[in-house]
Amino acid sequence: MENFILAFVPLFVSVDAFGLLLIFISMTEGIEEEKRRRIILQSVITALLIAIPFLFLGKAIFSLLGITVADFMIAGGVLLFVIALADLLTIEKKRMRSLSDSIVAGTSWNTTYGRPRSFDYFIDVG
Repeated sequence: MENFILAFVPLFVSVDAFGLLLIFISMTEGIEEEKRRRIILQSVITALLIAIPFLFLGKAIFSLLGITVADFMIAGGVLLFVIALADLLTIEKKRMRSLSDSIVAGTSWNTTYGRPRSFDYFIDVG
């Protein structure tokens, strides 16, 4: 049980279920209840179809491709550096227009401007 907790807590924090719930609610606002349930079901099925094969075959796939944990650490650091550099070099900064934009409040989603830069591609922020 201790191993489960040690594995679950970092995953739960990194996935940020509560923050994603707020995003889902704001993105599906005004959609009928039945269609919203269909979206939830489709999302869960898609996540399971991706996660379950990686659960059993992940180590084999990564070793076949020659990918190690150190490779992930380097790639993550480079990705964070590129995002930070892009934020520093971007001249035009968008400000939040309303309270609905600030609903993105999860721990891993907080940025200086209230939402991650990549989130702008999924919604029309004007």
